[in-house]
Amino acid sequence: MLSFSGALICILFSADDLHQKLTGGRTPLLQDVMLDTFGGLLGIFFSLFWYRRRKRQ
Repeated sequence: MLSFSGALICILFSADDLHQKLTGGRTPLLQDVMLDTFGGLLGIFFSLFWYRRRKRQ
């Protein structure tokens, strides 16, 4: 459950890049949202991996 809520927060936070449409001189890019989401999910994966490995020891 914790990883799902973390992933959801990560996706919502990265979708905030869409506010750039309202900012002059900047454009929203789907690639930015995808890269931010991937980076956040990668961080969640590594933290879960580290936590479970440490818990086993």
